[in-house]
Amino acid sequence: MRREYSFDKRDVLSLIIDSVHESLDRRHLELLVAIRHEGQLGRAADALALSQSAASHRLKEAERRIGVALTELDGRTLRLTPAAVHLAEVGEQ
Repeated sequence: MRREYSFDKRDVLSLIIDSVHESLDRRHLELLVAIRHEGQLGRAADALALSQSAASHRLKEAERRIGVALTELDGRTLRLTPAAVHLAEVGEQ
């Protein structure tokens, strides 16, 4: 017998975000916030007193932990994905 389940999309999204948020620590969220505000990984690294290499490693670690791409290349410009923008917004709270 098949059961029908009813989920509110906002509830499901909230559960996913909470789970992802728990997988990342403050350092990861700070980096996403800095990239969002500075617009570039290098400037975000400077703002956090990190080398660009360390910031890049931290970003890759965050992506590995949650299994979601957080950036995408647009030509030579690194852009945050919609998921990363949302996480940055959560990190600002």
